Amino acid sequence: MRLRCGWVLLLPLLALSGCRSGGPEITRVVLVTLDTTRADRLGPYGYDRGTTPNLDRFAAQSVVFEQAVSQVPTTAPSHSTMFTGLYPQDHGVRYNLVYKLDDGAETLAEILQRRGFSTAGFPAAGVVGREYGLAQGFAHWDQLDLKDEGVRELGALIGGTRRAGAGVDAVIDWLAGQGGQKVFLWLHLYDPHTPYSPPFPYSSRYPNNPYDGEIAYTDAQFGRLLEALQADPAWDRTLLVVAGDHGEGLHHHNESWHSYLVYESTQRVPLLVRAPGVEARRVAQPVELADLTPTLLDLVGAEPLENIRGVSLRQALRGQTLPDRFLYFETHAGKLNFGWQELSGVRFRNWKLIESSEPELFDLATDPREKNNLAEADPDRVGRFRAELLAVAEPIREGTASKTDQQLTPEERRRFAALGYVAGGGGGSALEGARNPSEMIDAEGEITVAGSEIQRGNWPRVLELCEYILGRDPANKWALTNASLSAMNLGRPQDALEPSKRLVELYPQNPNSYSTHGRALSEAGRADEAYELLLLARETIEDSEAVGYFFLVAGFDAGKPVCDGAVDEVLEEFPSSARTYVMKSRCDLRGGELDAAFDHLIKAVQLGYKEVELLKHFDEFDDVVNDERFQMLIDLQDPDNTNVRAFPGTPTGS
Repeated sequence: MRLRCGWVLLLPLLALSGCRSGGPEITRVVLVTLDTTRADRLGPYGYDRGTTPNLDRFAAQSVVFEQAVSQVPTTAPSHSTMFTGLYPQDHGVRYNLVYKLDDGAETLAEILQRRGFSTAGFPAAGVVGREYGLAQGFAHWDQLDLKDEGVRELGALIGGTRRAGAGVDAVIDWLAGQGGQKVFLWLHLYDPHTPYSPPFPYSSRYPNNPYDGEIAYTDAQFGRLLEALQADPAWDRTLLVVAGDHGEGLHHHNESWHSYLVYESTQRVPLLVRAPGVEARRVAQPVELADLTPTLLDLVGAEPLENIRGVSLRQALRGQTLPDRFLYFETHAGKLNFGWQELSGVRFRNWKLIESSEPELFDLATDPREKNNLAEADPDRVGRFRAELLAVAEPIREGTASKTDQQLTPEERRRFAALGYVAGGGGGSALEGARNPSEMIDAEGEITVAGSEIQRGNWPRVLELCEYILGRDPANKWALTNASLSAMNLGRPQDALEPSKRLVELYPQNPNSYSTHGRALSEAGRADEAYELLLLARETIEDSEAVGYFFLVAGFDAGKPVCDGAVDEVLEEFPSSARTYVMKSRCDLRGGELDAAFDHLIKAVQLGYKEVELLKHFDEFDDVVNDERFQMLIDLQDPDNTNVRAFPGTPTGS
């Protein structure tokens, strides 16, 4: 196991120089994260459109890190890194929706809570919700009620997320009740994320550049928070940090949004730190988001964490030079969604390597827009950087990775698709010879359009777009899946068999491959084959709730005796599987046990099942629907049950 050189060199300095910022004791720690915010679109980083007067004012009293590196260009993994000081390969969160930060991870909030801080989190989007592990350590967790129509009418939501103004309001209200307590709060501002839809008057001020309009609106709301903090007597003891989680492509290198490439448009992020007793300055040395947790812990006097990636930036805050180190970054989004190559790389001083089938080496000092690939001209440097990349890519911790194959409800799929998240599934790895994301990124528009058509149920158009993608990329996981689903939704299950079979052949470790092909077989009248397929998957893929559930569905539809013990076995293995309790109720109804069916449906709803109304569409649930207790099930549904993921447990397994 290899320790980071910078961390080893820094330990003696920390021990000799004390544990505070040099000013008054810090009693308030405020972390504001700006989602999807490019550093070069903010005034403190040279943007001259006047969009960020409040951040400009804040920068004048802060340390501005000019070259802060995001570890991954997606929201949940980046925040997991900020909250733990670990890289994605250590904490296990490689993409949104697919992974959950494990309960065993030690987070910044947990540590500060143990030190007597009152902790509060204000996430603005579901991708960093409680169900993905980000709430650990936050005693107060203000996750917005996404179905509160009153909030929608007030304009606080856009695309299923919380507007910055509503988030700032919630923070100010919470702070007012804290008195003289020590406080750590995290505020997540999501507005610059697509779809760009700034509220009035920013929509009219920036009619041709809505991204800038979103940033200007976010800046105005940050200004309200800054004024409230400065007006409080605790301001002199407040540590305020503003950090971006990742940037936005904005058509640089043909990437419109983010997630799939790792150029500076998405990897360079804002990082500004205002600490008591620390003078304002600018730091040109590269730093990384993994440095946030060790820095904040150091400034409040906490013991340094062992065996993490980040280092405390207190030296840099004091104007001293940090030891040079290699900084890591990656994206697995293309691999997980489409079967493309994963990308990773390292940054050292002004040099940056992106590793792929076609490695790219850039000198950012002379080529900040990464137009001149020097890999062929400097093979020695590429070799040295590759060696460092191989070393740092190995996890330094075991047991903090947690993958979830729990399924999204249709409403959640629609909401996240509107935000640009594909969630193609976490199983399996990219194929040998898989496409480089840079070769396919120009298809981002077609894929996005297809996502919108899926929301509308326009399956002929979805199928047309999938066939276009498959013409360019025959192994595309997302296109194979949705071509199969489109055919089934069009009543043509025979046409779904070939693309779904290819999924199993190409991605045999992906549970979604088996569930998709199994459903296609079942709908094509080949229920016995579907059962045998899912039985094979059950024996092949370990610890998959999805495989266990769809095995039961296939067996039930094929008339196999899964009700005689197999359902209980899956529930013993996955006791929080709401949809398996729905499956249990199907067994009850087949045996004429209506009361038992209601008991198991109640359990499913308590675990987060949100699709009771769909039961009306299935004949086998007629006795349930016609019973007076059915309304009780509807009333029992809790759309805000964020402790357990909801599952789409329809009888067909769709």
